[in-house]
Amino acid sequence: MPNKDRYQKNKKYYTQYYQDKIKDDPEYNKKRYQNTKETQAEYYKNKKNTPEYFEHILPLNKFNSARRRAKAQNLPFDITVQDIKDIWPKDNTCPVLGIPFTSGGHETKNRSASSLDKIIPSKGYVKGNIQIVSALANHIMSNATPDEVIKVGLYLKKITEDLNMTHNNRTFD
Repeated sequence: MPNKDRYQKNKKYYTQYYQDKIKDDPEYNKKRYQNTKETQAEYYKNKKNTPEYFEHILPLNKFNSARRRAKAQNLPFDITVQDIKDIWPKDNTCPVLGIPFTSGGHETKNRSASSLDKIIPSKGYVKGNIQIVSALANHIMSNATPDEVIKVGLYLKKITEDLNMTHNNRTFD
């Protein structure tokens, strides 16, 4: 019970402190909120562009998300955070498309975000069945067979060459 009493005493003290502070300075809460919001935005913007983010934080996020998806879809799961770090491309680029990984935004909105891919989806998240690719590459691979991807690629290359055009400001070689 001593902790509960201490909590109630502190809660009462800080509640009164902030009420007095707001009374003394009506702009206090507005300034405090704005400063916090700006500081957090700057912190997360800078944090996601550091090597530490790609080396430590992002693999942990990928692990936790994969574990949650495996449980929800009743798939096998026996990987560790270290397994994800071991397969992470050292140059932070997608091995399929060769585009650099970027951070920020949800994978469905950020096509160049890193994505943990199950090579054979029915096997689940197990060692030897996972790879790190871009969200765009994962989306393409998960919605078509290899033959279908090749057919679409060849068709798109043919029509762009025939029409002497580019797709999304990218030329096809």
